[in-house]
Amino acid sequence: MKVSILLFVAAVACSSLLRAGEVCTVPDTATLGCIYTNFGEGQSYLLGTGLTPGYSGAGAVGVSFTAANSYYLSDIEVAAFRASADVPDSVHFAIYDNTGQGGFPGTLVEGFQLSGFGIANPDPQPGDPLPGSVTTSSSFRVSAASVLHPLLLAGMQYWVVMDGIGDSGNVTWNANSLQRQGAATILAPASPEDPALWSALPSYSQGAFALDGTPTPEPSTFLMILPLAAGLYIRRRR
Repeated sequence: MKVSILLFVAAVACSSLLRAGEVCTVPDTATLGCIYTNFGEGQSYLLGTGLTPGYSGAGAVGVSFTAANSYYLSDIEVAAFRASADVPDSVHFAIYDNTGQGGFPGTLVEGFQLSGFGIANPDPQPGDPLPGSVTTSSSFRVSAASVLHPLLLAGMQYWVVMDGIGDSGNVTWNANSLQRQGAATILAPASPEDPALWSALPSYSQGAFALDGTPTPEPSTFLMILPLAAGLYIRRRR
């Protein structure tokens, strides 16, 4: 019996380790691992268009979502692009709950510093994909693993927020390809944690993103549990 329990715990831990780095691949899925995604088939999104924090004084932009499953967060993936190689390559995204005034972002759940976003086509040529066309290119998609592994609850509303980079408007969060609209913005230099200053952008397309999770705590938790379980088993054998 003890061996069976240990094998089960080890299997779950290995499963969590294997899941690390995976991100939702099918929109509106209720399958294991996907908390939410508004990417289209094949991780598609719209090329060269979207939400730009820092433009016209905006300090941040946000998109609300409702978790499809109650999972511990393991990964986030977003699609964004830089205007040129001269602008910062590091972009801050964060997940908030909806406890702010009017259901806007309230308490920070976890933040992510993402880097490696592609640069917009500086010299478009005839035949190149047009801005606003659907693409599955990985050049503008970046993912990062969760460190805190917060539990996101099914049916609960949360926000993904992209912070502005100064007032230059040089980083754009690519629009989703599912024609989902509804975003929000907050003026610079206000902090995203100041919910009273958020305002809705109902006609703006949502930025493309996906959140992946696991039904159990992430590997770090199990790696702490396994030695204890093994020790207890050895002690019982004696």
